[in-house]
Amino acid sequence: MLIPAGTASAGLGRDPVDVVYQRDHALHTLNNGATDDDLRTRTDELASSAWSFFRGTSPLFYRDLGELPPSAYAPTRTSPATGVSYSADAAIDGAIMSVSGLESETAAFATSYADQVDSDWQAYVNAKNAGRPLF
Repeated sequence: MLIPAGTASAGLGRDPVDVVYQRDHALHTLNNGATDDDLRTRTDELASSAWSFFRGTSPLFYRDLGELPPSAYAPTRTSPATGVSYSADAAIDGAIMSVSGLESETAAFATSYADQVDSDWQAYVNAKNAGRPLF
């Protein structure tokens, strides 16, 4: 599930650059906060690679996870044997009880979120290159 920067897709409406800016601006304005030089270094590091962006923007990751509806990561399923719906908890338990199920769910999520990080990183680099204030 790829969420284009600045749009409201799948219930997530956020501009990744703005989320990072809000955090860094708060660091900058707090007493004993980060200096301009500190934040310039951070900005350059975040823009250096998608991996650095991912590692340096954990608040963005946790914000994304917190805003996802449960159906995005644990849909309710219907038992083929009984036709009865069972809860997200049952679906999670089923995946955890099966190593291959857990591995495939984890791989699918990781691949999807890696695409999201790359999209967010590109938006950040584009904002930096366009001269948008980043702290």
